[in-house]
Amino acid sequence: MDWQVSYVTAELNKPGTVFQVQTIVFDKNSKISMGELTVLPDYSLQDFSLKLEFVLIIIPA
Repeated sequence: MDWQVSYVTAELNKPGTVFQVQTIVFDKNSKISMGELTVLPDYSLQDFSLKLEFVLIIIPA
């Protein structure tokens, strides 16, 4: 159900918003969604710092 995340990320990425969408995964390898969309993650769990500030986490199921 990867398409559900696309609705919210489209809204968050609209011009004029204060949000910056970034992705985090287990490793830095590119991921291919069910809809064949390839995503290169911004962070892996190994290089992610809890010192980064974030206001929202979306975990697709």
